[in-house]
Amino acid sequence: MGQTPLIRENRPCVVIVNQKSGSVFSQKKLEKIVNTGRTLTSQVEYVFPQTRQSTIDSAYAATSAGTQTLMVWGGDGSINAVLQGIMKADSEGAPPPVVIPLGGGSGSDFLRTLRLKRHSDQQTVDIGVIEILDQGLTRFFINGFSFGVTAEIAKLKSSMPRWFPGPLKYFSATLLRLMRGDIFSKALISDREHPSIISALTLNGQFVGGGMRILSDTSLDDGVFEQVLLPQMGVLSILNVLKSVYLSGLAHHPRVQVTTSCDVFEIKLPTSTCCESDGEIFQASHLRISIRKQAITIGRLPRI
Repeated sequence: MGQTPLIRENRPCVVIVNQKSGSVFSQKKLEKIVNTGRTLTSQVEYVFPQTRQSTIDSAYAATSAGTQTLMVWGGDGSINAVLQGIMKADSEGAPPPVVIPLGGGSGSDFLRTLRLKRHSDQQTVDIGVIEILDQGLTRFFINGFSFGVTAEIAKLKSSMPRWFPGPLKYFSATLLRLMRGDIFSKALISDREHPSIISALTLNGQFVGGGMRILSDTSLDDGVFEQVLLPQMGVLSILNVLKSVYLSGLAHHPRVQVTTSCDVFEIKLPTSTCCESDGEIFQASHLRISIRKQAITIGRLPRI
């Protein structure tokens, strides 16, 4: 871990700016971010972390220092990194700040759901807790978690050039992964064996993959997540249903299984498998997923 950033105590607002996010950064966008911060208070502190770990450290430092509002320029990965820092400080007794996503990522899927669901200036949302039991680690997610092909697609997408449009990155990565073949795996989920699935997703939001609509509707604060299982099907069948994810939602496909999860459940995989939470990649073979209800407050969303 690098040196924790120094952030002054009780700042009304801290803005974390990820200049390496999927959306190409510019001086004009920086000026818009600064002006947005000024609409809240004149006492704004700006942080420009260069790595994911420094983003986590910045969010931890801001939360520990009593920051009231934390604005984030970046996509799902940036929000996820901020969430790790906030929850670390929360475990030490610091109250979480109000989080305001500003956009700027290649996918920004959580933001897409927020823009559909907003009914007030502030909204509390649930978060997911991932205990990686084979490694003794804990991660958090706010939009979704998955393993299998969907995680491998997210991994491929992360290696593509920044100037690629977000949805094109995901669509291209999907085609590349399907061309490789060997897309089926098995898993034990909540003691139920699934001998041949493409992927499994645990979702709080409706979207993944830069606008792919998996669920037609969901609630961010109801204390439950939706589990989506993609069963074995041929590559041509997969390509045929891709159009569903940009229209009514993949969950409407007759072969896709959707269940509601409101309790802790475990996932056991035969080998260390590619997983992702909010697009951030990691490997695991044994996990426990749980829900922390209404853990974070999201503030009013500005347009940048």
